[in-house]
Amino acid sequence: MSQARLTLYLPLTFFALPLALSNNLSQPLALLLLLPFVVYAARGFTRAAALLSLVVGASVLQVLVSSGSKISLYQFLRSGIPFFYFVLLLAGYSYALANVEKIARAHSVSYRRIIERAIYIFALGQLLQVSLYGVGIDLTNAASKSSDEVGRIMLFPTSSAVLLFFYACCQRKIALMLILAVTLLAAGSKTILAAMAVMILLSAITQRKLKSLAVLVVAIVALGTLTFYASPLAVSRFATYLFEEKGEDVTRAFEISHAKTSFLESPATVFLGNGLAKQLTPGVPTNDERWFENSKFDIENGYWGVLAKLGLVGVVLFGLLFSTLPRNSVSLAVGAILLIFSFKTSYQFFTTFDGSYLLVWSIFIGLLNKAAPARQAFVLPTPSTHSLLRQAGS
Repeated sequence: MSQARLTLYLPLTFFALPLALSNNLSQPLALLLLLPFVVYAARGFTRAAALLSLVVGASVLQVLVSSGSKISLYQFLRSGIPFFYFVLLLAGYSYALANVEKIARAHSVSYRRIIERAIYIFALGQLLQVSLYGVGIDLTNAASKSSDEVGRIMLFPTSSAVLLFFYACCQRKIALMLILAVTLLAAGSKTILAAMAVMILLSAITQRKLKSLAVLVVAIVALGTLTFYASPLAVSRFATYLFEEKGEDVTRAFEISHAKTSFLESPATVFLGNGLAKQLTPGVPTNDERWFENSKFDIENGYWGVLAKLGLVGVVLFGLLFSTLPRNSVSLAVGAILLIFSFKTSYQFFTTFDGSYLLVWSIFIGLLNKAAPARQAFVLPTPSTHSLLRQAGS
């Protein structure tokens, strides 16, 4: 197997396979599959060093000064390894992009076509998982499942599918749009529905030709019809959120309240954060002992999760790393996805590799959006000796 197939295309398409992987299995596998990209981005470590040093230092400091809160090395690694991957991929994004392009070009001059095939394999594989789940065959690589709502399933990596939906909208690939929409709408999530709406809006902004915009409008109409039939739950929840009195998510409010308390505990936690090893909440009562233990360290809100763990200084350093992303529509979509998903969870940064996969997919979408290499300049033929003599004689 060539380097490109092993280190580029296998990680992209692996989770399209219906392997019935739980989070406990999919995250260690994602760690291994994404490792080549982290290596490609390793030259950006100096940019990430300040933030990573702060996180480690703050975690050690809380170990030394915290008396009532639980400290867990396991939780430090559980949150820290995905965060390290995300930060290093972000800091070394340009290096990873250059290495990926170099390997892809060396593997095949038709690398764009191969990347497009990988996108369709990923989309069709996830559609197959959702379809089988709908008829009672659970082979899904699930990020989460809902026990109280029949058919609600969110596949891993979730945010990557949203980015591919954006790519499909920009390229007016209606079939790909609808395939990805079925997968995303199967979650019945108003957050995902909102993210899809923003992706459509961003793609519409990039359309400069009237014909392209018309095609996108047709696709949106088809997607709207599909949404009402395929995911009435998502539509109902989103409409309730917009037009009716909003009920409070008790679990999220509980965790945010304790995250605020942990953040404001001392000047050290305000500026340097609590780190990744310190318990932030008493935990959400549940029959699942492992979930209960993890809930003591996780915050179901990306903004308060990042702020409580990194502090003000860490948030500034983290934000500065996003300036390394290219100034293009793909980076804008990545930023929008992270901002929207952060209202729901902090899993894009901590505990899962969803955010890292989002950055990796953005590299490949960026390659597809790059202009085709310029053709070699045409060189005039050297005049023959006979023609030179004729010119001299004239």
